[in-house]
Amino acid sequence: MDKLITDEIRSWIGRSDEPIHLVVSRRDIIKYSLATEQLNPKYLKGDEAPPMFLSGADRALTEIADLGPDGLRQDSLLPDLPLKRVMAGGVKQRHLRPIVPGDALLITRSITDIYEK
Repeated sequence: MDKLITDEIRSWIGRSDEPIHLVVSRRDIIKYSLATEQLNPKYLKGDEAPPMFLSGADRALTEIADLGPDGLRQDSLLPDLPLKRVMAGGVKQRHLRPIVPGDALLITRSITDIYEK
């Protein structure tokens, strides 16, 4: 039996944030590619988004004053856990085709499980 995961925390399983609508721009792709040192020309030209492009696309823009002491913002889809730091357990993304400039995406974040490591 888990020691830190209470029934209250488990009640968060199945919760979702409001869907996020995102229109991908060539500039977004280029900025991400440069920041993550993606050297493939199709990424550097912004013709196609590299893998993991969506890993931060759903993050809200946050002012420094709104960040916690650890530099992270309070995530609306994270229960109050009795820990100083939390480890992301995994992400599942479904891509039907490559992401290109002009794509209108619908991003939905959901908690599918919570467990102690």
